[in-house]
Amino acid sequence: YGTLVLFGIPEEKEVTFDYMGAISKQLNMVGTVSATCEAPARPIQQAVDLRARGETDLSWLITHRFGFDEAPKGYELYANREDGLIKLVLEI
Repeated sequence: YGTLVLFGIPEEKEVTFDYMGAISKQLNMVGTVSATCEAPARPIQQAVDLRARGETDLSWLITHRFGFDEAPKGYELYANREDGLIKLVLEI
């Protein structure tokens, strides 16, 4: 699950794309050429600034935490996208 953002303009007219991979992962796809705008980094900087000021709470994205000794379990969960996984933290 997630969003695949296709941005910029590739040098080649045709690009190989794993259609079944995107469908099986139920990806939303968004195309944009905003990388060619005057200030392409502005939205990223705005997001970083919001986070730095504490105006966003992203803690809800972390659904799982694993200690270093549990890394194989974390990787398996990530690979299989099970148990309501959004993001996991591997604490080392």
